[in-house]
Amino acid sequence: MNFNVSTVDDGQKALEFVESQTVDMVLMDIEMPIMDGLTATREIRGLGGVYRHLPIIAMTAADTEQDKAQGISAGMTDYLTKPLAADAMFVMAQKWLLDKAVQSASSSTSECLSSLSAMDQFDFEAALRRIRGNERLLVAMLRAFIEAHGAADQELSLLLHRQDYEQAERLLHQIKGSGANLGLVGLSGIAANIEQQLKQQDYAITDETLSCFECHIQYMCQHLARLSESEENIKPALSRSIPLSRDRIIGCVKKIREYVKSDLSEAKKEIEILTDLCENTEYEDVACDIDMAFSQFDLSGLKQKLDRFLSE
Repeated sequence: MNFNVSTVDDGQKALEFVESQTVDMVLMDIEMPIMDGLTATREIRGLGGVYRHLPIIAMTAADTEQDKAQGISAGMTDYLTKPLAADAMFVMAQKWLLDKAVQSASSSTSECLSSLSAMDQFDFEAALRRIRGNERLLVAMLRAFIEAHGAADQELSLLLHRQDYEQAERLLHQIKGSGANLGLVGLSGIAANIEQQLKQQDYAITDETLSCFECHIQYMCQHLARLSESEENIKPALSRSIPLSRDRIIGCVKKIREYVKSDLSEAKKEIEILTDLCENTEYEDVACDIDMAFSQFDLSGLKQKLDRFLSE
């Protein structure tokens, strides 16, 4: 994310700038010449309208409750303590800019997912519980599922025609696991049934069974297509996401790779941390892929994803 930053020398100029320009957030120093930060904040709030809700963040070396109370009384939204740390500034920007930017997009996502909650063969609540209520992550995961398995019915038919039962089992196993994790209980169930039949070397899959699988795939694709549209609507808002150090992500990925070898419970915790870190960043899809591989207990695929990220 790139911030467009403008600076002025004193509180009076800050007031004049805010009046003449469109501003998303103000970092207001308290001690300034001509007009101090508290006075400038009162003047900005006094403009009324949108200025009443403009995020104004105090920057002060003082850190007492009295100082904070004075800032709040003047109309400050929040505060940062000097010396300023870059991480703290990004967190503050995320708190007051990103949340506001995605609010309307998140609302449309919630409406879309809520409509799916009433859809037959979809367990919306269970899917959300698995990812701790992160609706946008669920949208991303469902979108990835459509992209990966939207033509699974045709692929399965071709594999069976070629008598490539091993690959057919692998495809069905993936759909069974992914579907179960995403709450696609109907699709997961029929995939599990066909997989089990192939495992028993019963290759006489009836046309009725294949037709049922095809109907489940098409049914899900038709309903979930709206999520792809919802995801596209969210992307502009997420362009304001907070920059994240790749080194920090690499450190987390390395921990996951080590834990996968020795302690899966710790690996899961680290994956949850990675997911939280990557939310609203360019790495969100990477974290989603890693989480899905782990959820499917596809440890081989998980290691490949981890190694591929580290080698890039």
